[in-house]
Amino acid sequence: MKILLARSNIGSQTYTFVKAFRALGHEARGLVYGCEKMFTHDGLEVFETYGLRSNPVLGVWKFVRWLTALKRAIDWADVVHWR
Repeated sequence: MKILLARSNIGSQTYTFVKAFRALGHEARGLVYGCEKMFTHDGLEVFETYGLRSNPVLGVWKFVRWLTALKRAIDWADVVHWR
């Protein structure tokens, strides 16, 4: 089964779930918008939001990249867990 966990990685939960689903033999991906430095992001696709207020054009560009990656990931997945 292909599982997508998307949106945030609060308390490294997305990372933990992706790791656990992979250990059970499922194909799992994590797609995270925004990044907290204190949490583990190994094996996740992270779209950082740093500098969005200082450069709005860059912020729009990053958001469009996030939406494009999200659309592709949703098309790929059998199950989407939006966190």
